[in-house]
Amino acid sequence: MYSSEGHLPAPLFTSLRNLEQILLHHFSSSVSLTLSDRSDFQEVWSHHVPRDSYDYPHLMHSILAVSALHLSQTANPENLADIRFYAALATNHHVTALSLLTPHVTGVTINNFDAMYATAMLVFLYALMTLSDSSCLSQHIVALSELAKGILAVRREGEERCEIKKSYLLRDYCAWDHPPPLPDGLHRTVRNIEHLVASLPETKEKTENKTEYQQAIRILRCTLNAVNLNREHPAMVFMWLTLVNRRYIELVESKDTMALMILGHYGICMLQVKDKWWSAKCGAYLVSAVHRILDN
Repeated sequence: MYSSEGHLPAPLFTSLRNLEQILLHHFSSSVSLTLSDRSDFQEVWSHHVPRDSYDYPHLMHSILAVSALHLSQTANPENLADIRFYAALATNHHVTALSLLTPHVTGVTINNFDAMYATAMLVFLYALMTLSDSSCLSQHIVALSELAKGILAVRREGEERCEIKKSYLLRDYCAWDHPPPLPDGLHRTVRNIEHLVASLPETKEKTENKTEYQQAIRILRCTLNAVNLNREHPAMVFMWLTLVNRRYIELVESKDTMALMILGHYGICMLQVKDKWWSAKCGAYLVSAVHRILDN
């Protein structure tokens, strides 16, 4: 079933069950390796999560959706039939996953925590990787932020109700309370936007917004420190979307210039984080979308 280039061609004739097994295998053997660079986490995503998916249909369809999406986005650009086939397949599985997940979002238990947590992360990843229309940035960023906060909500509910030490998805990270200096490229990017916000005039009506800008930048620096100290977990770069205030997201939604510039600098930082299929695309989307809005 594999092409000479390592991609799965769109099957002309195969049963639905065989196709799902193909996607599941692709997730375990390929996609899982892009979700972390730490071997024990890769084992979790390649073995434990797919194993659990047989008991949790929302997780199974989330896996199949992301696997099909990965095939669509890493296919040879000339293979339009493959790209369209797997993109449509990904959409179908994603919609099914959401319909199956919705009734369970408030029912986190010690038994289903890992499955719920994994599904929440995969739903976020799918939404992230299907960004395309830069003119819709303001709507997209609201949805992405809420999905990211949903991951945190599942985690917190699990911490309240479950014995988290039994979870295979929650592991220890290096603390970033006293971080070393950021790499030069990241440091310059954050410093530039810090100086820009600091130079804003202190007017009464702008004070509240300036506070939001500064908080968003502090969270950005904190996020990059976390990534810098946990380089085997590049997906920690999404911590920023999880932690920024909804008020800041509202400023982006309203096309506030400085809020957009901070978001654009976040995109620049993503482009400097270790290259993954999800990181490069999202970073490029944010930068180009912000440029488009500000240019207009």
